[in-house]
Amino acid sequence: MSSPTQPPRFPLPARLATLLLPALLAGCVPAAGMYQLDFAPGGRDLDPARLLRDGRVPRDRLLSIEEALQRAPRGSLILACWRRIQIGNAYGHCSHISRKYSDTQLVDTAIEYGSVGLYPISNLYRRYAVIVLDTGLRDEDWPQIEATYQKLRGLPYDLSNREGTYYCSTFQNALEEAAGLPPAIPWNDTWKMYVPADVLYQKHVKVLYVGVNPAARR
Repeated sequence: MSSPTQPPRFPLPARLATLLLPALLAGCVPAAGMYQLDFAPGGRDLDPARLLRDGRVPRDRLLSIEEALQRAPRGSLILACWRRIQIGNAYGHCSHISRKYSDTQLVDTAIEYGSVGLYPISNLYRRYAVIVLDTGLRDEDWPQIEATYQKLRGLPYDLSNREGTYYCSTFQNALEEAAGLPPAIPWNDTWKMYVPADVLYQKHVKVLYVGVNPAARR
């Protein structure tokens, strides 16, 4: 099995990169002038590339967050979104990408977790929305996913883009590549990183469900 593709190296120290990234990603808004996500039922088709801009989801695929995560097949990628852009979530609306490990757990890494590991799926309930994604992962690919997770488990969350370091996007890409799939999140040359929401522009990625929490305050 080939090792996961690593992003180019950059001279920024890890700590400096971590401090600067929120400022960079504040510009990674899906559409100019869009300050709030509002998903609503509408239309028969779902175009991932227009989802954040249009906000229209076929009625049978617009669910509560809990139901969307329950229906999501094991291994599904989960794009987690805030409703508004503000200081507390300056990374952009859809600032994090995770993966369903089981009905109760995510396999993930994030600055709030500190390292690669398994975390409660209920951590996503406070978000405004989750977008459940199919990248082509099959049940028979799961042993490769599990083996790669075990290899990377405990590695610290790191935004430096140095070889052998991982943040949410590069960790999920590593799992995809371990299963023989193309990277789910493409390299964004403008921001010099793998921006989570760019997963929606990958032609092989399909949206299964959109889960919404109408009570979310941000």
